[in-house]
Amino acid sequence: MASIVCNFGGSSLASAVRMQRIRRIIEANSDRRYIVVSAPGKRNEADRKITDLLIDAANAPQDENQLIVSRICKRYS
Repeated sequence: MASIVCNFGGSSLASAVRMQRIRRIIEANSDRRYIVVSAPGKRNEADRKITDLLIDAANAPQDENQLIVSRICKRYS
């Protein structure tokens, strides 16, 4: 059988519950062998997308940059 490549990102990675759903999708078909993940989306209306935070970090003065990078890292942990 052919291998299947799956791409997940945005709102599908925004919370642990949604990531668990992705896990079930992947495990439901053994041909899904290549999984690509992109930046998580917003978890709620007040949240910022990771992509937007990366842009903010790139444009921020050096003294503010580390605060934004810390915020990004916190989202992944």
